[in-house]
Amino acid sequence: MADDVGWNDVSYNRNITAADAAAAGGRIESYTPNIDALARGGIRLDQHTTDFMCTPSRCSFLTGRLPVHVQQGQAFPETPSAGIPRNMTTIAAKMTSAGYSSHAVGKWDAGIATPTHTPVGRGFATGLSYAEHMIDTYTQSIFPGGTACTLIDPNITDLWDSLEGGPARSLAGTQYVEYIFRDRVAEIVSNFSTSLQRKGLAAASAGDQAQQLATAGRGSLQHELAGAGDPTNATCPGAAAASASESAAAPADRLFLYYAPHIAHYPLQVPPEYLALYDWMTDDESHCNATTPYIWPGSTPANYSCRKQKSAMVSEYVVSQWQRAIRRAALQRAGAGPARWGQGPLAARSLAWHARLWRCW
Repeated sequence: MADDVGWNDVSYNRNITAADAAAAGGRIESYTPNIDALARGGIRLDQHTTDFMCTPSRCSFLTGRLPVHVQQGQAFPETPSAGIPRNMTTIAAKMTSAGYSSHAVGKWDAGIATPTHTPVGRGFATGLSYAEHMIDTYTQSIFPGGTACTLIDPNITDLWDSLEGGPARSLAGTQYVEYIFRDRVAEIVSNFSTSLQRKGLAAASAGDQAQQLATAGRGSLQHELAGAGDPTNATCPGAAAASASESAAAPADRLFLYYAPHIAHYPLQVPPEYLALYDWMTDDESHCNATTPYIWPGSTPANYSCRKQKSAMVSEYVVSQWQRAIRRAALQRAGAGPARWGQGPLAARSLAWHARLWRCW
């Protein structure tokens, strides 16, 4: 779920192709080839109209209800009336009840007044998130004015990890927040892929054993039917084999991942190496300095170029980082090894599994 990304900020809505990008020398504002590829290979639901603010949009998606029935305004998330009412069911709870492993990563902004308002309280198995409307992307501290909590302590860190049982002390302030989210997304997908592969290998082994059992059972049953024994009293190993085969063919683990990056909500903070890719943009303005105290640690007010900053955040230069990390982590966990992917005892099989996984993604 992207934040503050407009219709034309994804290039497939502007019908921009790779050939167009090549002809322009890459000088295209908000060019999103990876998202475009996902849209072409997936299902586009382009008749949905979302709310114009953060909280109502999230609450609507997570509950399947219109914002008017859930949350219409931008209340401080820690207030009891903010976010999703506790008596409403979320998509995470439904997916979990259907056998999915459900995880939330990124911006929450759907209430945090009680433990039942948190991602885990709403049905996710794990959650790594920040609770407010926005945070400092480098320090993960609450952005001034984003919550009533800042009136008590302006230095509160807003990054929470269910795996740590509360504040994400081991992660907060360590790196750009999208990289923290990227690494957790990669970890979740890698663990899922490894579990999927192990279950696939176990199912294949169980299927082989079931086939052997069925063959032995047919011989035994034929012998009994040919003899004097009462066939109605005979046990049929084939029935056990069928049951084993059905169990082996049962679906492997299923993954539901709710990924909600900070991008491109203010503050428009972005690493300088990605901002530099948009140096060609000259028609720009600096008014975002009112909501962005700095662009990166050490930057100066002269660096403010708001269109550049948003384009660098939205475009694939940042998003592709976590996509590559997911592939790398998944290949390493599946047996390809960190030094040379594609080698190792499970390499061929793992690549086949990952091809299936990425088609689903």
